[in-house]
Formats: sequence, structure tokens, C-alpha cells
Amino acid sequence: MSEALVATQAPGRTPPSRGLGARQFWRRLRAQRAALVAAAVVALLVLVALAAPLLTALEGQDPTTYHPSLIDSARGGVPIGSFGGAGGGHWLGVEPQTGRDLFARLVYGARVSLGVALAATVLQVTLGVVIGVASALGSRLVDQLLSRITDIIIALPLMIMALALLAIVPTSFPGPSWSRS
Repeated sequence: MSEALVATQAPGRTPPSRGLGARQFWRRLRAQRAALVAAAVVALLVLVALAAPLLTALEGQDPTTYHPSLIDSARGGVPIGSFGGAGGGHWLGVEPQTGRDLFARLVYGARVSLGVALAATVLQVTLGVVIGVASALGSRLVDQLLSRITDIIIALPLMIMALALLAIVPTSFPGPSWSRS
């Protein structure tokens, strides 16, 4: 250390670190009420998704059982009862036309969404690490090529790409032609 820095410090004290310590991080996070509320909501949604079998067993329903007795076919498949058939047996009501329990379908759908989000995140992180390592360990040409490809992919708006793909993907995708041997 330089003599000027040593002279300004009290004896026996180490200089403060520039990094954010765990205690300081949690203290700052607790001060942000909106962040805590958002974290609580996300934690609740994850907990509901993971507890879907328990919650649907508590309600006494499953997401695939049809309840045609709860549907008024004379009125176009509308659920019988007020609020779409909601009640003690079906907390959020039933689907029109099929009579499947909406609460069960919602919590099981949350499980699927959580799995897809987790898989997409793992795939993105893995792909980013592989591209970053290849760029760092490769030659300057590889680095520039990967940088330009990544820039192009990031610059393309997702919705425009999806609309462009709709123009070239057949309407039967993925249809019976995929299951042929």
C-alpha cells in the first residue's frame, strides 16, 4: 500500500472492500418494499405450482375429469349455476363445453409453465456460457464472428421473427406427417 493510504487508516483496520457483502445486500433488499412484495408473490406462485397435486386433492378434483352434468348443452355448453359453476366442489368453476375443473387446470398449468421457464432459463444460461467461452478461448476471428451473430439475434424483434416463420411453416406443423415412419 502507498504511504498516504496507510497514514489515513486507523491502526489495525483493513480497508473497506469494494464488493457488496451479503449483510449489506439483504439490508438493502429489505429496504425495498416493492422487491419484497414481488419476491413473495413469485414464491407463492411457485409454491402453488409445486403443491398442485395436494391442492387439487384438497378440492377433490383433477384437471382431466369431464363433468357433463354441470354443463347446460341446451344453452350452448354454458356451466350450470352462478359464476360459471363456482362453488364448494369447483372453487373457480368449470370450463364451458367440457365441465373440467378450472382450479385444477390452473394449478397444473402453473406447473407446466414453471417447468418451461426453468428449462428455458437453463438453456439460455448454458448457451450463453458456451458462446462466451468459445469467444474467449477462440481466435480474434471467432470472437468477432460470435459477437456479430449474437448482436444480430439480439437485434431481431421476436414478434417479427415469429410472423416471418408463420409464412414459411406449413399449417399442418406438427401434424400427421411428423408421426409417419
